[in-house]
Amino acid sequence: TSLIDPVRHRADCEEQIRKHPIQFTFDAHIYDAAGRKVGIRPSMFTDDPEQLEAGMLGVMNQQAQIVRHLSVAGAIAPAMHKILEDHAIDEKLLESVIADSGFIPEGRMPIFFRAIKLGFEWDFSTALHLFIPQAENSLRHLLAQHGVITTSLDHVGIEEAWPLGKILSEPKLSEIFGDTLVFELRSLLLGGTGANFRNLLAHGLLRDGYLNSHEAFYLWWLLLRMTVLPTSALKAFIEQYTSTKSDAGVSENDKNQ
Repeated sequence: TSLIDPVRHRADCEEQIRKHPIQFTFDAHIYDAAGRKVGIRPSMFTDDPEQLEAGMLGVMNQQAQIVRHLSVAGAIAPAMHKILEDHAIDEKLLESVIADSGFIPEGRMPIFFRAIKLGFEWDFSTALHLFIPQAENSLRHLLAQHGVITTSLDHVGIEEAWPLGKILSEPKLSEIFGDTLVFELRSLLLGGTGANFRNLLAHGLLRDGYLNSHEAFYLWWLLLRMTVLPTSALKAFIEQYTSTKSDAGVSENDKNQ
């Protein structure tokens, strides 16, 4: 399934606002999975450009939840079932697929392996406890490889790693991954009107049920995608699978002729 293109998604949200203006006339209060009020999506009918942009971002984040739910139910979950029917997801297979992943820093392979394996066992709650902090570290690692200093020094020389919000605001990250992936990460991991998975998980504010929800499944799939797509093993598998399907199609056509 495709990621949510922020340009197209924004246009779809603007169309929704035009069709249903009353729904977006007033401020909307945003509550997280723990029931805390964490933000306000401003009214879309204002002359303040900053408030208008904040409102649009809130609408986009809210509508993205619906899109992700449909993607999981209609494409990602069925694909997962098919993979598990056709393949045994064991240590040998996973290691062969992620062995040369540029998203995995040195020494982190066992943690990524467990996060991916647990997801294929439908335990997204435990998987995300491993995957989210490791992915945050991987983003810093990739930025550093592209010449970005991902630490800050305070007035007494204490060095601190960049928090996730600053990482995802770094322009170089959009150059590396593209605006689409960065939008997905911001919408799923950060707070305000987003899902805020990173902070809620880090502070123990998420129940097991929410961590096994459609949106949690989507986040695990997104992090899996970031881990495996750059690997040569997956590229070879896709090429082999495409070739096999193509040959099967040719053989079937020969039978029909």
